[in-house]
Amino acid sequence: MIIIFLLHQLLSRVYFLIDFPITTTADNKETTHVALSKSEVVAIYHSRASIVQRMCHRHYATYLHEVIYAGVGLLCNNGNDTFLPRAMSTLPNDALIDIMHRLRLVDKDIDDNSVIQKENNSYRRRDYLMKVLIHYLTPPSYPLDQLKAFPLDPSEQILFDHSLIHPGNLLLGKTATTPPLSMPKLQTQFLSYLDYLLRNFELVRLESAYEIQINLVDSFDSPSKKNLTIPSSRQNSQAGREWH
Repeated sequence: MIIIFLLHQLLSRVYFLIDFPITTTADNKETTHVALSKSEVVAIYHSRASIVQRMCHRHYATYLHEVIYAGVGLLCNNGNDTFLPRAMSTLPNDALIDIMHRLRLVDKDIDDNSVIQKENNSYRRRDYLMKVLIHYLTPPSYPLDQLKAFPLDPSEQILFDHSLIHPGNLLLGKTATTPPLSMPKLQTQFLSYLDYLLRNFELVRLESAYEIQINLVDSFDSPSKKNLTIPSSRQNSQAGREWH
């Protein structure tokens, strides 16, 4: 189970780096990387939505009236990931493949039956294609917004999540093997100052959560080691009367 969580976390990091707001410019054999602002990122995805609308109007106007005349914010999935599947429900399967091929999202030189299954799991592959199209039009969360959403202190969700924090020898035992963890790397180049802030802030949160976890384990484990007895309520009341 831990390996599954590890693969999911590694894939999430890959997707985050792929969609990171940065652009590359080349000038006189010199390549520079420039960070994009939030408005520039939104403008890129709005231009993608406009291209999809023009393509639908030119080739499949009879099927996609809702897509053609919808706002770009609706196409860019502003909290609504059901609009495109509903608006494209009447579009034939080969037309959907043709649109995604024109967008350079899939290869058209494939068998339609292998792309869209028509057996018991009908249109399972079509749902996958729609997810690809929605991901292509949905702008990712901006790194600065992610930093603002994170709490300063570690939450209870990650405090004892062993897929994020090492449980320690007190929980695993001295002879147990250490599970692999997905940690942000600092010995590599950073994409921008936001990437630097995100990686360091995540490491600080995980380190503080690990220290809190160790302190909690020590505090709960120390009475059993010292053979301390917890007085009963009757003894507490009798000691209170003697004090008064």
